[in-house]
Amino acid sequence: SGYIHVDDLSPLSPTEGTFSANIYLSNPPPDSSFPIPATTAPQPLDKPPGTLDIWPLKYTRFQFYLNAPTLSSLTTSTSTSQSHLRATLGVPPISISPQPGDLVLLCAQRPHAVTGFREGYRVSIQTFVMHGKDGGLNLEA
Repeated sequence: SGYIHVDDLSPLSPTEGTFSANIYLSNPPPDSSFPIPATTAPQPLDKPPGTLDIWPLKYTRFQFYLNAPTLSSLTTSTSTSQSHLRATLGVPPISISPQPGDLVLLCAQRPHAVTGFREGYRVSIQTFVMHGKDGGLNLEA
């Protein structure tokens, strides 16, 4: 299911933010997905390997601080924190299956994860784009 995380743990803002720009160069082969174990727990839909899941959360600054303990789990990769996040985030993620040559821009403050794979490579070129209150864009070198 992938490691749910954020690249920038700060409140969302309508006037400024950090975005991750990814140009995909290659993806793992379609038959390299991990098998889904048979359990009684709800299982994610079968997704192509390397699928990008983005949780479209919207929260106010107050909600950000109110939910700080849960949101802080977005910086850890323990199985306990990841299970807690999957149970707590609630809304289903938006799933994107980028193809070689695709550019994906995503808000770095939004939780996201990449579906795992057993073989092959997922290669992309990535940079951060910062949007300031002045309306300008800055690229991270």
